[in-house]
Formats: sequence, structure tokens, C-alpha cells
Amino acid sequence: MKKLSYAVLLGLWLSVLTGFTSTALWLGLSVVGAGLALGGFSLSRDALPVINEGVAYLVVFLIGVALMLAALATLLPGMPGSWLATTATGWDILAGRSARLEQAIEAGDPRLARRLAARGLGTDQPIDKFGRPLLFDAADAEMVTALLGAGLAPDASDGDGRTLAMLSHDENIVAALLRGGADPNARDAQGRTALHLAPKKGLGYAELLLAAGADPFATDDNGIAVVDEFPAIGPLRELLERNAGGRVLPLPREISALDRGRTDWLLPTDTRLGSSGLRLIPEDIRYGDTATLEIILNNESPRDRLLEVRAVLASEAYFVAASHDGRIRNPGLFRLSQDIRWPLLSLPAGRGGKLRLEVVARNDVEVGEFSIDVRYRSLAEIDSLTGVRSGASPEEDVLTLRQSLHDAVEYDDSLDWLGWAIPLGVVVALYLGFLAVVRVKKHDVVAVVGVVSQACAIGMSFMLFVFLAGLAEPWVSFQETRCQILDRRIELKETTTTSGGTQRTRTTRTLVYAVPVAAVRYSVDGQAVVTTGFGTDAVTRSVNEFKHLPLGASVPCWVDPDDPKRFALRRNLNPAAVFGILLQLGLILVFALVSRAIRRKSIA
Repeated sequence: MKKLSYAVLLGLWLSVLTGFTSTALWLGLSVVGAGLALGGFSLSRDALPVINEGVAYLVVFLIGVALMLAALATLLPGMPGSWLATTATGWDILAGRSARLEQAIEAGDPRLARRLAARGLGTDQPIDKFGRPLLFDAADAEMVTALLGAGLAPDASDGDGRTLAMLSHDENIVAALLRGGADPNARDAQGRTALHLAPKKGLGYAELLLAAGADPFATDDNGIAVVDEFPAIGPLRELLERNAGGRVLPLPREISALDRGRTDWLLPTDTRLGSSGLRLIPEDIRYGDTATLEIILNNESPRDRLLEVRAVLASEAYFVAASHDGRIRNPGLFRLSQDIRWPLLSLPAGRGGKLRLEVVARNDVEVGEFSIDVRYRSLAEIDSLTGVRSGASPEEDVLTLRQSLHDAVEYDDSLDWLGWAIPLGVVVALYLGFLAVVRVKKHDVVAVVGVVSQACAIGMSFMLFVFLAGLAEPWVSFQETRCQILDRRIELKETTTTSGGTQRTRTTRTLVYAVPVAAVRYSVDGQAVVTTGFGTDAVTRSVNEFKHLPLGASVPCWVDPDDPKRFALRRNLNPAAVFGILLQLGLILVFALVSRAIRRKSIA
């Protein structure tokens, strides 16, 4: 009977986990999980009828339950994404599932891809190892159809707002996207639609978009209409006219390179030209402060220029906002630096322009340097007299700003009502020390061991109480509000430990670990607060969960009313903290039992 039960459980485990892990892990988890489930059930079933006859039977029953829970944990790789997304550990499993999906797409296996995506990835826009939407990796229409059928978003976009329908030259892929619900009028960061790009891709591509409802009268953010991109005569023009709904299409305008850039950032023409430069307001930057960077770019050359401008923020500077649609270009990639890109900017000869970038200095306890590099290059230069256009400049011009940070604020993580904790701990320690000294003078070694065990039990109980009090702080004293995610970054930290008995045998180990950091905006008592952080020390800081926080989204968070710049985006426990709590409880129990046994022996 047991063999049959094990075979049934093994078959269940194999079916649930198939495809979600490597073959070796799939078989290993199934064998171990089925064994744990059967063993745990057997122990619990045998101990349950006699559980009231002694502590030993209760312990056996609890061990059986623990084994069954451990068995369920082996099924996690195959659990629905909606379940896994509720915990940080689940997000790590979902990251592995996304990696498996990427492998399935590269291998051209739509069946496995559909299975992985249908079980859930925690988001409908998963990203690949390069930070692009996984949907972009699909090589054919069959794979696209499989992924869309499993719930992936057809309008997933990259850092420039471009969708796969805009980027793909494969008409079958575009047709599959449109059948799957892709918006034919979706716009990129420049306001362009897929129909703006159609003339470079052919008549069939334009026919698909127009049949799906693409707007032939759409214009981008610079006023360039779809008709301006199409030829004045020929099959493409005729196709537009047939889909104009009876309206008259204007003739295409002649579009120059400067027309493709924004002009609303230009300064008045009477502005005195000087060298390009940066100005930080205020100049004296402290940790946790917000600052505005004014970027002045002047064109002293005789040629009109079409510029690509970006700002590179170092690890201490986090994005808050930017003028003229400046935005984070690499939201799916996590680096120590952050790229802010502006749309293409037109800068005529003899003119200047001004951009604005708002940042917040990273909260920290150490003094560091605040740095921003503004890089710009000409994508095209046009002679204002002859109209002759030259190519892009091969080199970037770089404006660099360096500013020392100071006056870091070191937060006090303790609760106010724990102010009595340290004096009380000292009193208890002195009392137990006095008892130990008395026992030593009486040469009662066993009694000394009992006192020391009692001291350890009380001391660890006290430590656990203080730890749990700090752990409960976000639940007890923080106020719930909503935070807008302005920026997110992975900050690398390192710890160095030294071990060994002598100088020659001493070893040093350096551990580098990743800490999610977000720049957020929220309101406290009607006042707007912009700051950086993630959560309290005891909460889970899952990188994989963190990378799916949507930029610009409003999410629940919790704020310390006594220090409005302290907040927590997460209040779920860190698995290491849970393990530490259980370990401390076990040690407290051991010391308490030793102390009790010695005390009973002394009385006897």
C-alpha cells in the first residue's frame, strides 16, 4: 500500500513540476517531495490518536506536519504565479521561470513557452536578461501567438516606448500581435505610431495596421503627421486615401532633420550665448535633499543641430523628474548608474536651450560624492544656408558636475517606548551575576551552570523581545499612505569579515550583496516628501520582486510619523529573520530546560 501511495504521489509531483525546472531538479524535487509527503503523513497519522498521552507524541505529530509542509515547498516551482507573487521567495522562483521561458523562446518551443507563461510570471510584461520585454525575443508568429494566448501583454514596450508591432518587419508577427489585441495606435516616447514607420516596411505592413484601425491622421509630439512620412503618389498613398474615411488627406510636407526634434526647450533668441554648462540649485547638497540641475546648451557653430541628450546619474543621485519629457531610459536594467534620456532636440545655429533635471541625494550614513554627467551629441548637422546635411558626430560632448555630500542623517531604528530596555537589561544581568558569584564561593559548580543557563535564557528572551519589537515597528507605529515610484536601483554593498587564530592563518572574506533602493514621493500631513529607501532591516528585499515595481506607479507604503523620511515599501518578513526567530526560540527553550533540571536536582 505504501509503495502504491508513493507511486501516486511521485506521479503527482512529476506532473506539477514538469517543464518548470531542469530535468535533474525536476526528478530530484519529485522524489524528495513525494517521500516527505508520505513520511510526514504517516508520522502524523500514527501520533494523532495518542497525542494526549505525552509530550513525545505531540513532538512526533508536529514533526510529521513539518515534513508535509516541507513536501509542499518542493512544489513551489510549479505553483501559479499569482500565489508566488505574494512573497519575496516566490518572486525569486518567478525569476527562474522567466529564465526558463527565455530559454524556451530561444529554442523555438511554443508548447513549453505557453505552459510557463500560462502558469504566471508575476507580470504580463516579463523582461529578458537584457531588460527588454520577453515578447521581443519571439522569432515567429507561432511563438507570439503562444505567448499572447498565455497572457503576455501584446503592447509590451521598451525604454523608448516602442512595441514589437513597431519594431518588427515580419508581417506574420505583426498580424499575430494585432489578432492578440495589440493597439495599432500605440505611441512611443516620441509620440509616433506604427503607421509612421510603415513606409520603410512595405505595403503589406501598412495594410495590416490600417485594417486593424490605425489612424491615418495621427501626428507625433513634434507635429509630424503620418501622411508626411508617406510618398505623395503611389500605392502607399492610395492605400492611405482608401482608409481615410472619406476625409481629404493633405499633401506631405517636406520634413527636415530639425523638424524631428523638439523646439519648446529653446531659450529666447535675444539670450546672450556663452559656453554650455550646468548649474545645481541649491549648490550645498546634503543627504536626503532634492536638487534641480539646470542644463544650458548653446550652439555657437554655423550649423543647425539635432541633438541626443542624456544625463548619467551616479549611485548617490536618484531621478525625481525632468522637463521636456526626460525620463529613465533603462528601467529594466539595474546598474549603479542611471540613464536619463530626452527626446530628440532641435538646436538651430546661434541658439541656446535649457533643460531641467530634478534629483534626490541618496539617504546614507556616510559622506560621499554627488555626480552627474550630461552627454550630448549631434545626430545630424544642417548648414542653415545651403541645407546640406552632414552625419552624426562620432564623439559625445560631456558636461560633468561633482558635488560633495555631507551631514548624513543616521536613523534611530528603536521604538520610543523601549527606552527602559537597556537599564532593565543591566539590572537583570547584575542580579544574575551576583547569584553566580555566590554559587562560585560555595563551590557549587552545578548551581553555577544553572544560573548561567538561566541568565542565557533570560538574556536571549530579552534580545528576542527587543528584536520582535523592532520588527513590529512598521505595523505598530508607521502610517499607511501611497508612494509614487520615481526611480529604482540596485545598490551594491559589501561586508568584510576576518577569522583565524593567528595572524598567519587569519582569513578575510568580503561578501557583496544587492540592496534594492527606490526614490519615492508621498504626502505626510499635506506636505510632499521625496526620499529614497526600501524598507526596515527585517523585511525581505527581493531584487526580483523589486524590478517589477512599475515606474511612476502609486503603490501602498508605510511612513514613520516621527521621521517622515523613513518609509517601508514592504512589510513582509525576511526568511533569514524568521529562521533567526526560530533559532532563538530553540536556544531559549534549551537553556530554560537545563536551568529547570538543575534547579529540580538541587531541590531534591
